[in-house]
Amino acid sequence: MILVAILFVLRLTCIEAALTISPTGHTVAISEASVDGDTVYNGYSASGQGTGALYYYTLESISPNPGVGNEPFVLVQGLASDTNTADVLVQLPPGLDFETTQQWQLDVIVTDLADPSAGTATAVLTVDINDSPDPPTFLNLPGTGTVPELVTTSEIVKRVTVSDDENPADASGITITILSMNPAGGPFLIDSVVSTAGEAVATIKNTVNPGFDYEFGTTTWDITLEATDVNNDVSTAILTVNVLDENEPVVISNLPDTQVVGETMHGQIFVVETLDVDINDTASVPTFTMTTNPANGPFTIDALGNIEVVPPGLNYNFEDYWTLTITIVDDDGNTDTQPLYVQVTDQNSGPLILNLPSTVNVSEDSAGGLWVFTLNPYDVDGDTAICTISSNPNDGNFVFDTLTYEITLSATPSLDYQITPTYGVTIVCNDGMDVGPMAKLTINIIEVNEPPVILNLPATVTVPEDAINAAWIFIANGYDDDGDNLDFTISVTPSSGQSKFFVADFGENDGNISIVNSPNFDYEDVDQYIVIVTASDGEYTATGTLNVDITDVNEPPQFDLKPQTLYLDENLPINTILSSIDLSVTDIDDDPWNLTFAVVPSTYSAFFKVNQVPRLKVASLMDYEAVFPEPFNIEVSVTDTDGNSDILTIEVYLQNVNDNEPEFAVDPYVVTVSESLPGGTTILTVAATDDDGDNIEYSIDPPSLYVEVDEVTGELILKQPLNREALPWMIRVEVIATDDGTPSLQGFTYVNITIKDINDNEPLFEKTFYNWEIRYDTSIGSYVNSVKATDSDRGANADVTYSLLLDHVFYDMDGVGKVSVNSILRPEFMYLLFCRAEDSGKPLMISDITTIRIDTFIPELVLINVHLGITEPDFTTAVRTQMLDSLNAIYPPWQFRISAVKTEDVVVSSRRLLARYSLFT
Repeated sequence: MILVAILFVLRLTCIEAALTISPTGHTVAISEASVDGDTVYNGYSASGQGTGALYYYTLESISPNPGVGNEPFVLVQGLASDTNTADVLVQLPPGLDFETTQQWQLDVIVTDLADPSAGTATAVLTVDINDSPDPPTFLNLPGTGTVPELVTTSEIVKRVTVSDDENPADASGITITILSMNPAGGPFLIDSVVSTAGEAVATIKNTVNPGFDYEFGTTTWDITLEATDVNNDVSTAILTVNVLDENEPVVISNLPDTQVVGETMHGQIFVVETLDVDINDTASVPTFTMTTNPANGPFTIDALGNIEVVPPGLNYNFEDYWTLTITIVDDDGNTDTQPLYVQVTDQNSGPLILNLPSTVNVSEDSAGGLWVFTLNPYDVDGDTAICTISSNPNDGNFVFDTLTYEITLSATPSLDYQITPTYGVTIVCNDGMDVGPMAKLTINIIEVNEPPVILNLPATVTVPEDAINAAWIFIANGYDDDGDNLDFTISVTPSSGQSKFFVADFGENDGNISIVNSPNFDYEDVDQYIVIVTASDGEYTATGTLNVDITDVNEPPQFDLKPQTLYLDENLPINTILSSIDLSVTDIDDDPWNLTFAVVPSTYSAFFKVNQVPRLKVASLMDYEAVFPEPFNIEVSVTDTDGNSDILTIEVYLQNVNDNEPEFAVDPYVVTVSESLPGGTTILTVAATDDDGDNIEYSIDPPSLYVEVDEVTGELILKQPLNREALPWMIRVEVIATDDGTPSLQGFTYVNITIKDINDNEPLFEKTFYNWEIRYDTSIGSYVNSVKATDSDRGANADVTYSLLLDHVFYDMDGVGKVSVNSILRPEFMYLLFCRAEDSGKPLMISDITTIRIDTFIPELVLINVHLGITEPDFTTAVRTQMLDSLNAIYPPWQFRISAVKTEDVVVSSRRLLARYSLFT
């Protein structure tokens, strides 16, 4: 057997009386009708901890469990002290209900805040609930019901539901009555009361023909209902009934009626009036319709209800009594129909003209005496009609025969559509006593087409032979007496000139005759053109002649070959003849030796000159890499003695000779690259230029493990991510630019790549578990110990701050990891703290949680190490108990207990052990 040393720590403790609560068990009975704050039990007290005790009570549990926030009891007490007592009171809501729970059991717990090691004491309070009478309950009142104002039958207003908690399964004993109504005597009744599923349902109805009137009567009734159960318990509730407004039809308010009307009456005879009793309707005009008996009577009704007599009017001899039936329809489709009776009285009336009003057409070229119209007068009384006419305008063109009633043209009419297109003829007839209604005949004058004319032809104009731009040369003035639009056309002699001229309509019936762009007139070929101009109104035409004389003009010299292209090498010697340029000129009017040649001043003209032979020469050295585009233009002019000239444009291509090496814009390039960038990322583009315009190829020499360059674009590309923790802070590569000229030339630059740290490492604690020990009486604010974490990043990414995961009552930790005491500590107590570390980078990186165990000890305690020659498994609970009982019996009043047990191969302090080996009793 292997002997293992066991460490015992024996500590001295005073023996005190046990903590008790009084009474430990008690039963009380209270009514379910108890109100908030009623006492359930008064005067729980505690003892056993001496005069320094701080007794504190809690209501630990309630059975059955009502759930958090639904507790029907509350515990009240004073400040914690050795004389503190507690009471249990009723709490509303939720209050008590005998029908739900008849008995409750409460556990009241007391602790000594001054000595938590004393444990707790428990008292059990049994609360019996006594039943109390409950009146019936209206489940859906107070509430409202509605009834339409136009109802005539007995309709349901509301079904009222009542229950009784004392008899929840049977509601047959509940009676429901109407106690009162406000206003009194309302037209309502209880139709029936039906019991079902523990509820009594009363159906409230209105009476038959209740006579509701929303506009002028009562619109709200309050009905007080009374419910009584079998125990004669009574409850009341109010049902509010609202009368609903219903749309009532608009009615005719001034019919039926009878109107007596003379047969000569025309116009308004009656106005229909309407009434809408709905107070909430917006003002609107109903739609009016009307029928007559006999049918098709001479009456109309408009949108405002105005009834009028219309032609042919009333005739006593034909009909002396009419029935007009008027119908109105409001916006909701409601209708009302009423009659209007019209009594016609006999009166003499003037003649009517039965065939007017009317319209006739007369041609403006009609002959005198032409028949135009015959009147058809009619007198209902049989009298002879005497008629007169008046014409507007009254120009004597129309004659009226009073015997035959015929209207004819005068003997010599002068009708002209352009002056008077319409005549209005007014006719009035009488029978010797009364004048009949005025009638009108409209006479439309029909236009007759007349041929157009061209007012300003023939004519002659001159045009120079060198005219090159489109321009008008003459405006032909057309005129059409009928105002018709004229279309112009031309024909040209000789026919070769047809394409050189054109005509366009030019407002107010004029024709604009113009020459085309680049007509290419040649005086030596044709010196006159004859232009025949035609104007048409679609039926008739007019023609005129325009003579166009071409005048001679001195013509400029012309280069024979243009434009031209010149290719030459850079830096050719001055006075080099550029023989590829041909300066030959043709001039039909001048001697070639009188022509003057020159290089036209421009950006590049100073590099060239021309003599009178003529020959183009180099005037100044030209460097391809200077300011020459590719290509650039120069111009050479030739001028005759009259100042006429021509221009030759020469497109010049300056040929490059390779004499410049590539040059980088920057040397060195500097770039900062995040270590998180993946391989394949472009981090920079280098660029070199070659004044010779050669193509450039990029390379890195020597090749780099970390970057490569695109030989065409110059893009610098990562081959792999740059781990800042594994590489120097900067990498340097040399980039070469090589042109494709002959011979090939190179340029060089460096690229300095700074690796930017990213926050990709979280802080790591030196330990995953810290175990410290301090005196229990360490003062508040005292430093205890520190934790330490490291971060492999750099700069702010490696700046570590510390904090507790959860706020701790007894300890605090500052940002540098120092732990200090924050409150009075308990002796021989184990405190656990959980902390973490975070860096200052972005994104923020946080460490894993590290545990700190802090044990407090009493320095005055006697610590005794006892070595036992047994193994740890042999040191059973029974052996431990036997040893402690023996020590306590030998050394009263001292009390012994085991603080810790360890094997000899575990190294610990003399005051505490690591958690996995600790044992506390």
